[in-house]
Amino acid sequence: MNKNTAVNVLILGLTFSLTGCSKKTELQNDDIKEKVSLEQQSENKDANDTKITKNETSLEVKKDPAHQIKQLPGQSIVLMMNGGKFEATKTTLVKGDIVTDLTMFEKARVTGDLVVVTDQDTFDQSVIKDSYTVRNIAKATYQLTPKSSENLLLNYKLLRQLTGVKRVEVQLDYSPIEDEKATY
Repeated sequence: MNKNTAVNVLILGLTFSLTGCSKKTELQNDDIKEKVSLEQQSENKDANDTKITKNETSLEVKKDPAHQIKQLPGQSIVLMMNGGKFEATKTTLVKGDIVTDLTMFEKARVTGDLVVVTDQDTFDQSVIKDSYTVRNIAKATYQLTPKSSENLLLNYKLLRQLTGVKRVEVQLDYSPIEDEKATY
């Protein structure tokens, strides 16, 4: 093969492969093709609506609060906590709630306490004294009991944001749950 022919084939191949890379999105509706640039699409987004309207040459995306995802009654949700995934029946956790550990496929009862591992040098214990009963259970490790029976999941998220906190866990009891015991 001639050197010039090889170069021409290479240039032709690159031209065809680059033609497929564009910032345009093609929509096909029957025999009509419309092109919408990604820049136009992002300019038309509104954080408060989720509604798609189609003009002759553009696509507008708006978010509508009525179309936001909501938990349906009786449906379970997945919570990310304690370094794993847990299934619960509601978005709040209080003492006595039952969750399913999706890693071990075991049910556990929420004890109502949180365990916090801290960095001794940077953690200021006075920040939590007003809201929690604090019990030192190991070096730089504390068991916190909220003074009011609030949402433990919210407390979990707030404690994770404190300076000097290395790890936070919602304390769970994995002992057999009475109504779940198998009979032999």
